[in-house]
Amino acid sequence: MDSNTIFIRTGKGEDEMRSKSAHLVGDIKRALLMVDGTATFGEISKRAAPSLRSVLDEMFKGLEKGGFIQDKAKAKAGSVPKMGAPLKMATPLKKPVDEGVEELDFTAAFRAPSADMLAAEAKKAEAAKLRMAEEAKAHAEAEAQAKREIEAAKLKAQEEAAHQKAEQEAARARAELEAAKAEAEARALAEAARIKAEEKARAEAKARQEIEAAKLKAQQEAEEARLKAEREAAKAREEAERSAREEAEAVRVKAEQEAARVRAELEAAKVKAEAEAKARAEAEAKARQEIEAAKLKAQQEAEEARLKAEREAAKAREEAELARQKAAAETRAREEAERRAREEAEAARVKAEQEAAR
Repeated sequence: MDSNTIFIRTGKGEDEMRSKSAHLVGDIKRALLMVDGTATFGEISKRAAPSLRSVLDEMFKGLEKGGFIQDKAKAKAGSVPKMGAPLKMATPLKKPVDEGVEELDFTAAFRAPSADMLAAEAKKAEAAKLRMAEEAKAHAEAEAQAKREIEAAKLKAQEEAAHQKAEQEAARARAELEAAKAEAEARALAEAARIKAEEKARAEAKARQEIEAAKLKAQQEAEEARLKAEREAAKAREEAERSAREEAEAVRVKAEQEAARVRAELEAAKVKAEAEAKARAEAEAKARQEIEAAKLKAQQEAEEARLKAEREAAKAREEAELARQKAAAETRAREEAERRAREEAEAARVKAEQEAAR
């Protein structure tokens, strides 16, 4: 970019500086502020650090492409936009190159604006709108005062010429003054209604944010309750299964020990005389019956342990389901509260619009 080029702000750029629009934020808006219609691009670039001059060149190209500034020499061929009063700004002190120059971070213009930056720009825009409203009101009052003075002078001159004509002109002047006064009052009322509507809109936005926060909190609490119920149910199932396994193992060991004891007794009986064969046979039959009874008892105890574990697991699932239902009921209650809050906010907005319309 030619360092001798002089840029001026366009109507769009003037609106941006007066906060009538909010297309720019951060350092790129401050770069627009440095455009005063007299300083060349080279002079403006000296206010930035040498390492940022290439960035400043891209920023000015972007401002020119976006229609915020234009070449002063090219603008002379057409209509030159009306320049507003330059806004006050903090200009870095000029120092020799070898002494260092205060650096301005124009790279911030290419970063996404943070929530704090957007809030600050919104506050600036709101303050600018209020100042414009006050200036417009003062201007209207000054115009009304000027009109009253002019009409008074006309009335005096016309009274010297003809009394009848003076009365007619006085009536017309009074009508014009009343019309001007009514117009000024209407503008003031419209501005007050606009400000009130903007305040209502901000209140509604805040209410929506609070509703979304409450909804998110309810969802998190419901999810935590569901996870807790699932963990407790899993723990109960594991505990029941472990207990059943331990009881079944104890019964099996006891049955094996009993069987081993019976086998030992049978082995000892074999060494007895053949005369005791019948008794041994009876003892063996009795032993087999005892073994079968022990096995049957072990199976029954294992089945009872399994049924007990299943009952405990079912109970844990029921408790988890009750916890889930309770969380769902709390979620529905919060959603109902959010719905009522949205309806109240909507009613307030409609009422504000009706008041503004009146």
